[in-house]
Amino acid sequence: MWPWLRALRRIGVLALILCGSFVNAFLVGVILAPYRAPFIALNQASHWITLLSVLLFAIAVFLKSSTRLLVWLGPGVIAFVIWYLPAWRPRSSPDVSGTPIIAATYNVNMWGSAKPEEIISVISAVEADVVGLQELSPALQARLELELRDHYPYQVSEAVEGYEGFALLSRFPIMESNVIMDVDWYPVDRRVPGYLRAVLNMNPQYIAVYVIHTPLPIHYIDSYSLAGYLQGLRYALFEYDDGLQLAHMAHIADLVAAETIPVLVLCDCNSTPHSRQYEVLDKVMDDAYDAQGWGLGLSHPVKPFRMLRLDYIWYSSEFSVVDATVWSESGTSDHYPIRTRLALDMPRANLVTPYGDGRIE
Repeated sequence: MWPWLRALRRIGVLALILCGSFVNAFLVGVILAPYRAPFIALNQASHWITLLSVLLFAIAVFLKSSTRLLVWLGPGVIAFVIWYLPAWRPRSSPDVSGTPIIAATYNVNMWGSAKPEEIISVISAVEADVVGLQELSPALQARLELELRDHYPYQVSEAVEGYEGFALLSRFPIMESNVIMDVDWYPVDRRVPGYLRAVLNMNPQYIAVYVIHTPLPIHYIDSYSLAGYLQGLRYALFEYDDGLQLAHMAHIADLVAAETIPVLVLCDCNSTPHSRQYEVLDKVMDDAYDAQGWGLGLSHPVKPFRMLRLDYIWYSSEFSVVDATVWSESGTSDHYPIRTRLALDMPRANLVTPYGDGRIE
């Protein structure tokens, strides 16, 4: 072998060892200290970190590396196989009965630059019966009421300048609704919605629908510049704390668990499936994409490419899921919508209505 080629091979093997060391350190940290920085932040990207091990392992095999190196790279491969390979398992179409409903969730903003006409075009194309929107601006709110009233005659919304507005668009009558301005987890000088809740009449059944937007840990990027990203990196490595998100999600889980009618939660959860926020809600509801989606379900960001699964449709046990997809268009948002077809099957005798006395109106 030529000397330069031998030296290049040694550099490659050293790179494999170093990358394998990073992955193994990450896995040890996730096991021993999963809720401390930097592992809590790195865990949001665990699908990419473990996929890196798969690629490194393939390169090591191609280079006919030693057994010791393959073993060193093995834990990351095993983690990917256990955590993520099932996402590509074949999905059979379930045999379901009951009242059909198509639900969608869609974060409609992109750092304040969303164009209402493009967002409305995406909403119309999704053709859902119920659509939950996060980060609703006053400008978009006015356009929704004007241009989508024929498609969605029942709407409830609270628009906020910035990133915290909500809307629920429905083809089913909205019997009651409220937007909770819950400031317990936010700085006192910010008035932002904690969640939107509505009760829909699917005749003869009632369902509760929540639209939520779990907050970021803190707003740690002062500017979208090199200095701002370096600040964010320092925060992720040394100060990352998801307590704010966890408190919000735990409160939503308590509310959902107390419901006496079927429930849907339409969510930009700002958390991946390997977060403890996900685990909290997963104890009381089921994730539609996990049940009937295919692939990792990455929905954010639009550019340069999808990296994270942050958007979810959760459902209670009275629903069955037919399919779940990440919509192919995002308009001007930095999130892709999630669309799910479900069926609701609940005997009329078991119906609990908002009136509390069995009346159906």
